[in-house]
Amino acid sequence: MTRINEVFDKFNTCDKLIRVEICDYGRINDTYIVYTDASKRYVLQRVNQRIFNRIDLLMSNVERVIEHVKGKVKRRHGEDRECLNLIPTKDGNSFCWHCDDNSFWRLYDYIEDTVMLNKVESPETLYEVGKAFGRFQKDLSDFNVTCLHDTLPDFHDTPKRLRAFNEACKVDKFGRLAEIKDEVEFVKKNKSIAGLIVGAMRRKQIPVRVTHNDTKLNNILMDSQTLKAVCVIDLDTVMRGAGTYDFGDCVRSCCNTLPKDYTDINKVGFNFESFEMLARGFIGAVGKEYKKAERDFMVPSCFIMTYELAVRYLTDYLSGDVYFKTKYKEHNLDRARIQIKLFDEMNKARSDMDNTIKNLFNKGV
Repeated sequence: MTRINEVFDKFNTCDKLIRVEICDYGRINDTYIVYTDASKRYVLQRVNQRIFNRIDLLMSNVERVIEHVKGKVKRRHGEDRECLNLIPTKDGNSFCWHCDDNSFWRLYDYIEDTVMLNKVESPETLYEVGKAFGRFQKDLSDFNVTCLHDTLPDFHDTPKRLRAFNEACKVDKFGRLAEIKDEVEFVKKNKSIAGLIVGAMRRKQIPVRVTHNDTKLNNILMDSQTLKAVCVIDLDTVMRGAGTYDFGDCVRSCCNTLPKDYTDINKVGFNFESFEMLARGFIGAVGKEYKKAERDFMVPSCFIMTYELAVRYLTDYLSGDVYFKTKYKEHNLDRARIQIKLFDEMNKARSDMDNTIKNLFNKGV
């Protein structure tokens, strides 16, 4: 508690810390809810330097994006809570350093009367998710992307991920390759999709946008009473990329019928109703911002993101589980198999997915 108190005192508030609550959500940073004598709450975070080793570049991205979105919220007469608010340090910086463990910290206002969902409550929830991430892209459509730093270089460079997988197969450091013959065949069979969107960006067929890169359900705060989307959070992975990747990763994350943290592959399925609602919300928010070339990549992005994650899990499995946290030896392999099954289940709905996207844009939803 003493050290948390010392860290909190470095920030420019007039409040006194009373107690701290540890948050168990999030797999990267350490997060605490700070309660103060002014009945005001804050979110205090220690940034994971193993993942983000340039805190200055990370926080530059976060600051710039927040300020831009704040301007858009103000112009549409929205609420302050529709955007994160960073509290500066007493020195005027966006983060502070603490000498005890050479750690870096930041402080946000706590957004009251909101909840973070870990499971889909209803189809309407997916509409709100799509709307929130679509609006996030719309708000940042006129942002100067050259100002952003690549804090995780080549994060969604699927061809590069594929090359890393092939190298891991060649080395087979832990002798696991013989166990994954079917999975290797899946990767080879579908490798033609890996470079579709990366190539389109390089050829300037689609624009480079501000992308969130972690578009999952619990990265949106919902109003605690109405369950309407309020604010997109967790901006650490905001970088330059293809907007459709955010849509595809959201579909991959939210439309799998497998309950969170389960590994029973028989429960994996593709919820098409969820896809429809998510797409309706996203397209309704993005509107005419997406031109035909980007629209054409929305469904392929769902497959590419699912394929990419399967490749990453398999690569980590072959490499001895050095990136993703695992609970048992085959954990990454099970995760990869779930993504492969989801890919196959999505494939059964491919034509319906294409028609849904086309119809929603034609209707101007």
